[in-house]
Amino acid sequence: MSWRVLGSSVAGTVHVAAGRGCDDAHGWAVREDVTVIAIADGAGSRPGGAALGAHVAVRSALAHAASPAFADACADDAAAAASALVADVIAAVVEEAEQVGLAPTQLATTLCVAVLAPAGVTVVQVGDGIAVVERASGAVEVVAVAERFEYANETVFVTSADALAHVKLFVASAGEDPVTNVALSTDGLRFKALDDLQEQRPFERFFRDSWAYATRPEASSQAIEAFLLDVEDQSGDDKTLVLAVSAFEGEPGEAERLTSPPPREAASAGEEGAEDAAAVGADGDGDAADERR
Repeated sequence: MSWRVLGSSVAGTVHVAAGRGCDDAHGWAVREDVTVIAIADGAGSRPGGAALGAHVAVRSALAHAASPAFADACADDAAAAASALVADVIAAVVEEAEQVGLAPTQLATTLCVAVLAPAGVTVVQVGDGIAVVERASGAVEVVAVAERFEYANETVFVTSADALAHVKLFVASAGEDPVTNVALSTDGLRFKALDDLQEQRPFERFFRDSWAYATRPEASSQAIEAFLLDVEDQSGDDKTLVLAVSAFEGEPGEAERLTSPPPREAASAGEEGAEDAAAVGADGDGDAADERR
């Protein structure tokens, strides 16, 4: 099965007003018959470092998962493969933090990865990303659902000490009622993507319309970017949306994509601002500013 993947990340209105860039990152890679998608949402309370952490997390996840070997590992033991993927991402983020002279927590980020392989679809998540699939039967469901904590916007980052204990996993085989469409989004789109935030129930029309657009021959990532810039998100947070469809008109599109990394100097320069945000107990997106936001 071949897939067309389209997507974009844009800065939220809160970040634009503050003169900050986008702390989200996304990317995908097609390797033979395996397609891997990854998105990450850097913690708003870590200006500069969060964007770097998100980029490194996506880059590392794609490098680890975009191979038949990883798809085979998922088929053999999906839980073990998911833990190995997240552990590799954690190591990459820690190494990057050391190179720029920051604590790993300054590169705090969530992560959501979807592996689309002949054997089926696997979704691995740490944090509060939104992963939605449609099956051949037409059923639409949120998968790899983030767990709830005491505060509404609290979540886990890959730099959390117990990140591996909070890995969420979804596996759907290519057998009966296989996955035909996939969407990954950061939580900046939660008010548009979810019909019920508490129950994590998808707003089906949003996803059906999005996938329908992605099947058209003129569909493009640039159009998705324009949509994200225009949509009233209600949260002010950065927004990412990546769509994958298995039936489409025209060419598949880009085989590889990775958002540009922020300058390392920006990560170091943002450390003082991050400490100030932590001191007042809130990040730039209105979340609690400890290791779970």
